[in-house]
Amino acid sequence: MFENVLSSFGFDLRYFVFNTINFVVVALLLYKFFFKRILDVVSERQKIIEEGINNKEKYEQLIKTTEVEKDKILQNAHRVAYEYIEEKKRQAYIESSSIISDAQQKANKILQDARTSQQQLEKEFMNKLKIQGAQAVVEASKKIRGEDIEIQQ
Repeated sequence: MFENVLSSFGFDLRYFVFNTINFVVVALLLYKFFFKRILDVVSERQKIIEEGINNKEKYEQLIKTTEVEKDKILQNAHRVAYEYIEEKKRQAYIESSSIISDAQQKANKILQDARTSQQQLEKEFMNKLKIQGAQAVVEASKKIRGEDIEIQQ
């Protein structure tokens, strides 16, 4: 009865056994000659993919470390530059104060020399004025008296 039901659906036990044997033989041949090679290729590709993932994680960590180092270097560079600028400002202030002080001293010396020179010129002018005044008085006296008077200097 079971055979009749299977026969009514077109099932033949001989074909089934034959097809099963063929399938097992083909599966064994494929496994022996092709499946191992395919598995090896898939395994190799899987290793490459895993290495890529590991390298990605490694490089991401390296990038993070490099970013942190870059930030530290930049902060240090900014600090050093600021300190350098402040030191140069301080040196410039000291130097400008020194230059201003020297300029003031030179200006005071020039003023003192000018005052001394002015006083000397005034003395010379007064002496010449006295001599010329005395000569004018002598000349006037000569004309009035008609005598020769010598001027003593």
